[in-house]
Amino acid sequence: MLRFLIGLLCISAALLIVHSQFPVTYYFQPKQDRLHQLWTQDFNNLRKDPKFAEVFQQVGKVEVHFTDPEVATEFERFHTPFKPQEGQPYILRISVTRWIEKSEYGFLIQHELFDSTDDKIYEFGRTYKVGLIL
Repeated sequence: MLRFLIGLLCISAALLIVHSQFPVTYYFQPKQDRLHQLWTQDFNNLRKDPKFAEVFQQVGKVEVHFTDPEVATEFERFHTPFKPQEGQPYILRISVTRWIEKSEYGFLIQHELFDSTDDKIYEFGRTYKVGLIL
């Protein structure tokens, strides 16, 4: 009985250590929530640059395109951290692609900003790691 209690105590301590060192609850969230959380944090950091903030406040429309139809069905309730402002001239086109490298997976998000004459003004891409492949 004493061995059982000591073993149970060791296992509990190990689980507590793993839980405190590894963001377990993060990985229990749906993929689209994890992606949105990372994307929003990144976008908030980018908005600290006045040039970036000024340009992206002029976005009047956001279009999201998924390169993989399977991802599109997984992300049916997906939304971006960009808030379009009605009456603004720019169109933000976002392309979401699944990304896998070794034991990590995530999404590559390409942002393209166009003016009202469909001329590209700005473009940048980001890769967000949202999970592990075990």
